[in-house]
Amino acid sequence: MSETFWTAVGAIGGTLAFGGVIWQAFLTRGALTVSQLMAADAAAGSTPRHRTST
Repeated sequence: MSETFWTAVGAIGGTLAFGGVIWQAFLTRGALTVSQLMAADAAAGSTPRHRTST
């Protein structure tokens, strides 16, 4: 196959990898927000909203 084809494949692969890094940062930011909300909730001393009984 031609060198142009492999250059294009490499460029597409690099773009997909970069997109994966951006997606990972987005997920990490969301998890950090949830963690901060949970910590604030625990610091406020609120009780669990859901109780299970057996």
